[in-house]
Amino acid sequence: MRRVSLRIFLWLWLCTTQQIHAAESATLSAIRADLQTGSLNALLKRQAVVGVPTFILEKWLIDTRFQSFAVTGFNENPERFAVRLRLHFSAHEANEVSPVAFIRVAGRSGKRYTVDQFHDYTTGLDLVALESQQEWLTSADGKEFLSTLSNTPEADVLSDLAQGRSPVLALWLAQCAGQPCETIALAAQREGPEPAVWQLQRAFSVGDKYQVLASLDAMRAALGEDPWLWQLAGVYARAYGHCVWVASAMQAQWAKNPESRVLADTSLQCTLASMGDADPALDKEGTAFLNRLSEQIGPGNLSQAIIAYHEQHDRPVPDALARWMATTRGE
Repeated sequence: MRRVSLRIFLWLWLCTTQQIHAAESATLSAIRADLQTGSLNALLKRQAVVGVPTFILEKWLIDTRFQSFAVTGFNENPERFAVRLRLHFSAHEANEVSPVAFIRVAGRSGKRYTVDQFHDYTTGLDLVALESQQEWLTSADGKEFLSTLSNTPEADVLSDLAQGRSPVLALWLAQCAGQPCETIALAAQREGPEPAVWQLQRAFSVGDKYQVLASLDAMRAALGEDPWLWQLAGVYARAYGHCVWVASAMQAQWAKNPESRVLADTSLQCTLASMGDADPALDKEGTAFLNRLSEQIGPGNLSQAIIAYHEQHDRPVPDALARWMATTRGE
């Protein structure tokens, strides 16, 4: 899930954290300093969730490496804080953008802050929920699950070993992120109290339009209008052939946030993917989107991106789109 790749035609844009934050709280400054290491290690060393076995933190969380991060929400009072983070993982090729993870962390405020809540919206992994499984994790059944997870994470028997416990199933999905076993782990997940990106991915994979839209709404409520959520939606929509479900919504979101390059790119790709080769004309929303994008980046650049997209997918440019391109370029 974290390593789903996507080819960008307009921009290669990664969120940077090298910004100046005036009058920032001591808590947030300390969090930023911990995350500047490119690892969750320093942050999770401050965790105060009792009952979570140390080896779980070390094996499945602390060794998580990321290239950059963004603070997308922060609240604090004299005693407690809550912060919402977006982690960007390293791209494997120069012309690819790595996926992202969305995390919520909360705890005691201060320069020496402590963490007592940690929730990964990508996999649904939650330290408090895992803590509630402490007794089971140290039982014979729990130890068998963890041993199997460590040695053979692709074993479908893990679904039965987990006994329907959503917190440990989420641990399985976290272990399999971006690996061949991800498909098996994804199919076995059980919904918890919080929305998760895996629910969106699974809804696309099984072709459930209603669940796709419901999952998008739930994640937007949890994360706000984060353009990288739409980026992931675009990745899944293209992978499973359902761009027509979300293209108009993406176009509308970009119209509200025209400065977002990643949103413009994923909207363009889904718009192109949703066009039929024999469509007699572009729809009103698609035309308005392309017109505005053309004004922003120039008709020549947009035409090159459109042509490159169709060449990569070995598809001819639809006649209706070719006519629009010619008209836009004044031909």
